[in-house]
Amino acid sequence: MINNRIKFRHLQCFTEVVNQAGMGRAACNLSLTQPAVSRRIKELEEILDVQLLNRTNQGVFPTEAGQVFFEHVQRSLLSISEGINTLKENSSAREISLTIGIGLSINWEVLSQVINTIKNEFQNVKIRILRGYNGTIYSKEQIEDYDFFIGYINESEPHKELGYRKLHEDEIYLIARENHPLSDSNNVSMEDLKDFEMVLPSDHSEISNRISEIHEQMKDSATGITQSFSDEFSINYCEYSDAICIVKKSTLLGMEKPASVTILSNAILESGLDVALIWKSTPSQSNKEKRISRRFIELFDFHWSQTLQ
Repeated sequence: MINNRIKFRHLQCFTEVVNQAGMGRAACNLSLTQPAVSRRIKELEEILDVQLLNRTNQGVFPTEAGQVFFEHVQRSLLSISEGINTLKENSSAREISLTIGIGLSINWEVLSQVINTIKNEFQNVKIRILRGYNGTIYSKEQIEDYDFFIGYINESEPHKELGYRKLHEDEIYLIARENHPLSDSNNVSMEDLKDFEMVLPSDHSEISNRISEIHEQMKDSATGITQSFSDEFSINYCEYSDAICIVKKSTLLGMEKPASVTILSNAILESGLDVALIWKSTPSQSNKEKRISRRFIELFDFHWSQTLQ
């Protein structure tokens, strides 16, 4: 338990004397007389019953015990200072505005939990959310307008000026109905696909820019291409026809009613899509904005990890 005889003035004088290595310079910085500083140091040593400082011709330096005590006091004073600044910022009338972009396919519940906690922990925070098709709310130009963005990101796109965290990779599947003629094929090729109708995602889909080659090669096939308005429609359509469609794993697993489809083995779709959290990180941010950003990322990491378990 802290001795209640130790006052803030004692600790302030002690750390300043150690930092300045002298009573005179410390007294000047604290706007005190040198005798007043010496008296406070003497009071502190008497309360603690230990010598904290050595007075020499070269200056004033901490004893071994004084050095240990100094390190603890310095951390404590820094923590108090940060606490005062935090109170000032949280009580400030200045409103912090956050703009968050999130793709339609991303788990909305996770963001809701994060926002609820942020609003409870920080005062005067206004949050604006833009939700839509990944292709319409995300681009290299638009990303600068967001404080946070959660969605599907192309690996080739640079994020040097932004914080970037990959959440997971969503696989892309080639699917068909159960007992489809290609169900037993070890490796479906582009030539195999030309014998069947292809259902491709809409231009708004996160997958659309990853399958341009398939679209180009299939456009002149006899069976043709159907462009779907949603992944859910594609899956349902494939259940009742010989068509083949391309969908995200997350969509297939997220169906309310399990789909009666087969995932085809293929080498056409080599990699999935990165689902990532991107955030603004600039030197001009206030301390409060930086704390909100750190807390947002911490909360999002936690809640997102729960969805993957």
